[in-house]
Amino acid sequence: MRVIIIEDEAIIRDGIAALIDWQAEGFEELYTYGNVIDALEDMEKLDIDLILTDIFMPVLSGLEFIEMAKELQPDTLFVILTGHERFEYAQKAIELGVQQYLLKPINPKKLLNTVRKAVKDIKERNKIKSWFDLEIVTTPAAKTIVNDAKKIINENYTDAEISVRKIASRLNITPSYLSRIFRNNADKTCVEYLTSRRLNAAKKLLRNSSIKSYEIAEMVGYNNPHYFSALFKKHTGLSPREFREER
Repeated sequence: MRVIIIEDEAIIRDGIAALIDWQAEGFEELYTYGNVIDALEDMEKLDIDLILTDIFMPVLSGLEFIEMAKELQPDTLFVILTGHERFEYAQKAIELGVQQYLLKPINPKKLLNTVRKAVKDIKERNKIKSWFDLEIVTTPAAKTIVNDAKKIINENYTDAEISVRKIASRLNITPSYLSRIFRNNADKTCVEYLTSRRLNAAKKLLRNSSIKSYEIAEMVGYNNPHYFSALFKKHTGLSPREFREER
């Protein structure tokens, strides 16, 4: 199993990581991040079982991150760590299916109990997935579904609301199944394909127009221009402005 901790303050991040013997609890790998962009990037390559995240983070809030992360990996479990006891945050966390909402300073015993409950749920889920994985996901039917998903993305990538969940719904399959067969048949995740489609469109607009970058962000499906800029730089090594100046 793999676990991620996301906290922008290094001292707190390291402190949370040190509160639990993760290997003893069944986690082979622990990843820590100071920002959600790097975490999302690695989630496109690694299967993550559990994520602990703060609510207030640079670029994207913890709640926004959870929404996006669930598109990448619908089965991942989440625990929110926050110093803010506000009803609207807790309510949104419940809507997102967050496993637990823990207040800082973190009580080590509560955190351990929360992690152990998550481990129990993960093991139960993995039993079901192991059975499911016996099914062949590279059949002609699966490939047809993936091609249909690509078509939906190509036709709707400018819609900020398009998501793995909505694509799966249109294809009458579950998000988890779509994510699995897409990765097996396209050598990339569904979200990677969507991101690539959007960023390629953004590059063309930056090269061939004088449209402002925040407007381009909206045109290619990103409501948050700060996230768009961070993602663009992560993938190209340049900010949108720097990319435009190089044309």
